[in-house]
Amino acid sequence: MGHVVMPSPIFVSVLATKLFALKTGLDLAINAVWFPLIVESDSHNSIHLISLDELCPAPEGGYVEMVRLLSQDRHLIMQASSRHVNRAAHRITRHGLHNQGFDFWTDVCPPRLADILLSKSVTT
Repeated sequence: MGHVVMPSPIFVSVLATKLFALKTGLDLAINAVWFPLIVESDSHNSIHLISLDELCPAPEGGYVEMVRLLSQDRHLIMQASSRHVNRAAHRITRHGLHNQGFDFWTDVCPPRLADILLSKSVTT
């Protein structure tokens, strides 16, 4: 399991930020050849828009298309996360607000995140 925290670029909407995060995570996974892959997002709207077989007319449609293209022909499952994982995502977000750098970890993470991230991971 890996996690990435980075400063968020300024976007018009929360949905655009969530889609950008999915795109960035997929870019990282593709470059690291992490497949098969389970992608979880706390944004049900993002997952829904990506899963549709039609053009997304929303202003965020460009990001939807980017994620779709990155997802094509890959061994991955994209799903909305549970309420517990949503809490973990919010804690990661708060961590990112206090740390303006790029953080990445696969096994050992910051102690204030470890309790929630490692106790109820997707694999348990």
